[in-house]
Amino acid sequence: MNRAGMRQEDGRHVLVVEDEPQLRSMLTDNLEFEGYKVTAVASGEEGLAALSQQAFALVLLDVMLPGMSGFDVCQTVRARGTRVPIIVLTARAQERDRVKGLDLGADDYVSKPFSVRELMARVRAQVRRPAFRGIAALDVRFLPYSALEQHRDAMARFGEGLKAIQSIAQPICEQ
Repeated sequence: MNRAGMRQEDGRHVLVVEDEPQLRSMLTDNLEFEGYKVTAVASGEEGLAALSQQAFALVLLDVMLPGMSGFDVCQTVRARGTRVPIIVLTARAQERDRVKGLDLGADDYVSKPFSVRELMARVRAQVRRPAFRGIAALDVRFLPYSALEQHRDAMARFGEGLKAIQSIAQPICEQ
C-alpha cells in the first residue's frame, strides 16, 4: 500500500483462477510470453485470498470452479469495491450465463474453446484502460481522515469541471 492507503497495482500482473491444470498452465505460459507476471491458482477461495494480499492489473476467472464458483468470486470482488478488470472464461456459452457474468461485474466474457490470440488482445485491451492504471483498489475504510481532507479541494474542482462539461454538452445534445 502506498501512503494514502491505496494498493498500487503492477500493470503487468495477472491473476489466473482456473482449476484445469493444463489450461491454467497454457494461460500462464501465454501471458508470460506476452510479458505479464502471472499468479495462477486453482480455486475461487485461493483467488480471493490472492486478491486480498496483492493488487493485480487483471483477473482471468473460470466460472466452473470446485467449491466457490467464478460467479461467486466475481460478485465478492465487486462487493469489496475492487475495480480490477475481470475476464470470465467459461464453457458456459448460453446468453443467460454471459448476461449473469457481466451483470455480476465481469468486464468481458470469453467462451471456451477460445482463440489464444483473441484472448491476449482482450487482456491487452483491459489492461490499457486508463481507469485502472495506477490504483487497483481504494478502500476508504482504512484511509485516515486527514488523507480524505487533503484531497477535498481537488475533488471539488473535479466536480465543478464535470458540471461545466455538462452545461456545455446539454444544449448540444438537445439540438
